[in-house]
Amino acid sequence: MVVFPGDTVKELLATAQHLRSTFSTEMHLIAGGGLTTRLNIGAALCHGNGMTRTELLEMTDNALYDAKQAG
Repeated sequence: MVVFPGDTVKELLATAQHLRSTFSTEMHLIAGGGLTTRLNIGAALCHGNGMTRTELLEMTDNALYDAKQAG
């Protein structure tokens, strides 16, 4: 789990895409291009609305599951 200090969906999506690009590039360099990898990211925004840590983790976990299902 990564805690992201941004507060908009646009910022979150840009960061997620950057992480996916970096992960893909780094893994191919390590594996010499012979390994196919994919990074799925689940994310949830919390704006101090009284959400508990458990609720936030559950939302994030659900988003990760959705990302895995979408491929």
